[in-house]
Amino acid sequence: MDNIFLEGEVSYDEKYLLKTNTSLMKQALLPFVISAVICLLAIVFISVSNVNKLFVLIPIFLIIFLIILVVSYFVRIKTAVKESLITKPNSKLIYRFSYSDFSGELISDTSKFSFEKKYDEIKKMLTDKDNIYIFFYDVVIALEKKNISSHQEAILKTLIKTNKISITKDGIYYSLIALFTLSLLTPFIGIILISLMVAASPIPEFPYLTLKFIYVFFFLLIIPALSIILGVALRKRYRCKKNIIGGIIMFIITFIFASMSFSPEAAIKTDFKYVDEVSEIVHLDFPDEGYCDYLVVDGKGNFQMMVRFSDQSEVMKVINSSSFTKQLEPTIYMNLPVSYQLTIKDYDYYLIYDADNRLYNESIEGESYVLCYKETTNLLYCFSLNR
Repeated sequence: MDNIFLEGEVSYDEKYLLKTNTSLMKQALLPFVISAVICLLAIVFISVSNVNKLFVLIPIFLIIFLIILVVSYFVRIKTAVKESLITKPNSKLIYRFSYSDFSGELISDTSKFSFEKKYDEIKKMLTDKDNIYIFFYDVVIALEKKNISSHQEAILKTLIKTNKISITKDGIYYSLIALFTLSLLTPFIGIILISLMVAASPIPEFPYLTLKFIYVFFFLLIIPALSIILGVALRKRYRCKKNIIGGIIMFIITFIFASMSFSPEAAIKTDFKYVDEVSEIVHLDFPDEGYCDYLVVDGKGNFQMMVRFSDQSEVMKVINSSSFTKQLEPTIYMNLPVSYQLTIKDYDYYLIYDADNRLYNESIEGESYVLCYKETTNLLYCFSLNR
């Protein structure tokens, strides 16, 4: 080898091996961190929404899985280092870099590995505070920066960059970057779209409405799927590993969100016939025009319904001529489930109908229907109990 500009020796003792392997692991943690953050956001989303709380177990299990994966990786590193020290005691690396290629030997008391490579055979190079890592095939060479002068480090980086296969930064290259970024943002895009759809709906106040529109995540699966497909197809021409790994992770997370559309709470109906059915049960003649959201909330057939009528004046006529009251009896109010208490506390008019005894505003012990009306928003909220 001619024109050697850098040569040296590194002892691969336990401290050095643990430090270098841990440093490499830390540089590969980004996908795990991003996945954990997205899972935490999913937990928050599920907690504040009316989605079945059992779904929170999915991101929790994913976080636990990621933690186990990272911890096990660090444990394997430590185990591998100890095995290396036992099977290859007193290991050291002797390296030589010239302007045309590099070579060296990894020597221990029990083995010797020699290499001589051209710079274009280097797969990649990473740096941290203390070391430069050179990758070729399945071998990683770790060089301590303290043993390299600044001009030698600059020459080495220049040679590696110059001799590596160049990457064409064309439209496809930037499209892959954009697709990778969009894949990471897929859950946030979905949440934003759902929020806009809820806000644009006739009754955005309906508590389960988020689940009605969560199916949009199925359409968003196209983004990480495309990232994976193009990553695999173009891997020989571009650096697509992040597209493949990121795409797989985000496809799984997006699919988890999309699968919530199969929950019973997502089966919201809008047929106005449900308003007519309630009107008949409570013996009130509500207007026939408007918009409603209706959902069966349990196995007993209990439901929640919100209605926004087209003609508010007609609704007020019904309320003023019936048993609606401006305040519920404290005993009745306190017997309602806490979630309902919080929802109806700001309404203007209330009516309780005991269908078993055909009584208004006296009890909720039997099959009961609770109707609440907010005059400022022209919103009727109705739910059943003990059906």
